[in-house]
Amino acid sequence: YSLRSAGTRSVVAPLITHRHRTNIEAYDFFVRGRELVMHSPRGNSLARKLLAKAIELDPEYALAHAQLGYTYTKIAVFQEDNPSLVEEARQKLGIAEKIDPELPEVHLARYFIAFSQYEGWSFEKAMRELRLAQQLDPNVGHAELVDLYAHVGLEEHTAREFDRALKVDPNNEEVRSE
Repeated sequence: YSLRSAGTRSVVAPLITHRHRTNIEAYDFFVRGRELVMHSPRGNSLARKLLAKAIELDPEYALAHAQLGYTYTKIAVFQEDNPSLVEEARQKLGIAEKIDPELPEVHLARYFIAFSQYEGWSFEKAMRELRLAQQLDPNVGHAELVDLYAHVGLEEHTAREFDRALKVDPNNEEVRSE
């Protein structure tokens, strides 16, 4: 956030970075789509449409491409065994990375693909993707590490990442449900 002067009073306004586009309509579609992901099969279908609309309005919106790739991955892993959705996810993640090579969300989605049936539950590749994401932003990937460590039985690591995840986001329902 930045502090701007508005006449005689100061106003706090969100900073718009290269990850958050200035096209407010595209941003609105992005936010609404992101919020629907994984609430229900119908929600994911609508999320796909909203994220696609954000990209249509702003083709250079890297975060929307990454979120759409993540959405395709979640649907393929949890709702329908569909390798073509994973390929679409990889394509969207590649576009997002080309637009913004420092976008941690790309690596978070790639972690999810790596630690799924589509890449043979590759712990090493999944860990590499999470570490890349955390190099770009130390505040991301903790919930994913909780999940990864728990799946492979690393209890001490799971507990440590659980604590870190809650320090970053104390209201994270995904972490609390682990």
